[in-house]
Amino acid sequence: FPSHDTMVEKQIAVGEGSVYQCENLLLPSLPCASGHPTRRICEFLRKKFLPVSGPRCARVGKKILLGRADTKSRQVEKWEAIRKELLAKGFEEIAPSRMSLREQALAFRSADWVVGIHGAAMTNLAFCRPGTRVVEIFGWRYVNPCYRDLCSVAGLEHYGVVGRKPDEGPEVVFELHDASGEIHVEPEEVFRALEEAGLR
Repeated sequence: FPSHDTMVEKQIAVGEGSVYQCENLLLPSLPCASGHPTRRICEFLRKKFLPVSGPRCARVGKKILLGRADTKSRQVEKWEAIRKELLAKGFEEIAPSRMSLREQALAFRSADWVVGIHGAAMTNLAFCRPGTRVVEIFGWRYVNPCYRDLCSVAGLEHYGVVGRKPDEGPEVVFELHDASGEIHVEPEEVFRALEEAGLR
């Protein structure tokens, strides 16, 4: 079978009306529409990437904080104030992009709380135990419900905090565009959402 490098070199984007004859052809099997996960998918991922015997995680009760230090897009204007307060409340900041998939699965499986900015790292919510509470921060021009839907099928509690349009008060746009813009949210709004979710 060809090596990974050879496979990458031979990748071809198939256009409409194109015809190819292949010796080896790899095609993804998509179990659902993008952004609309099912309970069955969560169960599959947990079985695939979490240990089948022994302790399922090092410890439970963790509070996870997800920033976006490894990217320039979708930064929260007052993130440092939010970060400082949550670290003082026992949250642990992690960078899933620097962890193996198994490490990510175990970290999220051990979490009772997850606070994060909307982004790909939130996909790991599929590994959380039912009842985990999630606070997700959005920009006013990009409110994507995909992780809220993931929380729903995985049995998690989801709370959203939507940033404000600069200098013009609240306005939410549910069309999925301008995902890279800076997020203007007051730290108190995040803390209030955490209190409403039951954090003391």
